[in-house]
Amino acid sequence: MAIIERVPTGVVGLDRMLRGGLPRGRTILLLGGPGSGKTILSVQFLYRGIYDHGENGVYVSLDESRGHLYREMEAFGWRLEDAEREGRFLFIDAHPRRMRFNVERLKSRIRDAVDEVSARRIVIDPLTSLTLVYPDVVRRREVILELFSLLDGLGSTNIATLELRARGLERGVQLEEYLAHGVIILQRIRADRGLVKTIEVEKMRGVDHDDQPRPYRITDRGLEVYAEEQVF
Repeated sequence: MAIIERVPTGVVGLDRMLRGGLPRGRTILLLGGPGSGKTILSVQFLYRGIYDHGENGVYVSLDESRGHLYREMEAFGWRLEDAEREGRFLFIDAHPRRMRFNVERLKSRIRDAVDEVSARRIVIDPLTSLTLVYPDVVRRREVILELFSLLDGLGSTNIATLELRARGLERGVQLEEYLAHGVIILQRIRADRGLVKTIEVEKMRGVDHDDQPRPYRITDRGLEVYAEEQVF
């Protein structure tokens, strides 16, 4: 059986849950509600990849503007503008209301950006914004499949974020989860001590991982996951 290389996420506790990190070359879906830390975790993955592991990154924004994202991430000490100036990071503004959205044009921009900075990590944040352009669920599924196929062909390790439409341990599976190699969920659940922020690796094809929900916090250093702690 082939050994699958792991890519550290930049979150120590999450890497413990993943037995070393995300499987290299795969696309992982990150689900969470508003304020759960999806964008923070995604940028942490890119920023730590650049400065700890020499893996350049591309951030595809389907929501936040470049200036807004850069200002927010400075609170964690992540100076994306410096990384961009150094030629190690690129921001793609793909918000459907700020650009004339076309999936072929977006795919071309992603390819060009990857070539420009030799990117090994890519984030698309959030896929939820595609509902503005593709309200029909079948067409939206086709577009997401096209994007995931592109990412797979680039050989990069990727995170795509999505709004979590239902909370709780008994929630239904969302359509997009079937299209990704792995699924990580950020949510708040009710435990004995009240509401607790939890992270769960719901699916990670072909690799061993911790499948139990673990508590996490958003700190001034980004996400911190407590992989040894129990929620219940």
